[in-house]
Amino acid sequence: MSIGRFWFLSSVSFLTVLGFFSPANAAFVDHGTYSTDTNTGLVWLDVTQTAGISFADMQSGAGGWLNNGWRYATGLEVSNLFTTYVGSGSENWYQGSAYQNSLPLVRQLGVSVSFNNSEGITQIYGAQYPTQISIDARFNDGNSNDLVGLGELIARINDVPDSVNSPLHIQSSRWVVYNDFWPESSAPLPAGDGSFLVRDESTFIQGVPEPSRWAMMLLGFAGIGFFAAYRRKQPAVFQVA
Repeated sequence: MSIGRFWFLSSVSFLTVLGFFSPANAAFVDHGTYSTDTNTGLVWLDVTQTAGISFADMQSGAGGWLNNGWRYATGLEVSNLFTTYVGSGSENWYQGSAYQNSLPLVRQLGVSVSFNNSEGITQIYGAQYPTQISIDARFNDGNSNDLVGLGELIARINDVPDSVNSPLHIQSSRWVVYNDFWPESSAPLPAGDGSFLVRDESTFIQGVPEPSRWAMMLLGFAGIGFFAAYRRKQPAVFQVA
């Protein structure tokens, strides 16, 4: 096999495998305690990792996050995340696909509040209250005061009795982003609430390579080994002076 043919076949194989592992559209990829937004290249830390740490304490170095490459997301970044992956506008309650999109996003970023179920922080309010999970987390609203921005994404099921007293399940979701929401200097948010911390993927060293990276590494090693074996099989060429 010629060297040119070898590299051609290697390139075709590499592109085929890479195409198999690479998503065609934007995706929010779960890595356990953080997620990567392929749409923006931002890595989002799960809000449960910073639960119980106030905005002021975080700025003072609590948890060590801000000293290790993480920063607070802006309100616009939080809004764009929800708009991209929930697919609805803010404030209003939406049904159908918005609920279906909200549910995995809440679970992926971390449940801050949970009503009438066992996920996250459980608070039982009675059978007539909705079943709900939500993300409640701080962001940097960019204003020079002691108030804190709050982003919230809610996925809810309402049990509404019909004419024969059997429950009718209504699934809905909404998201809101508040600027200057809470004076943490005098009244910290509930302990379950965390912070929306982000960093650029290009500056983040992931502990476990993604499948596409494994494919690149394996193909690279195979190519080096094949080329080395090919070179060993070539007859020696002597030149006579």
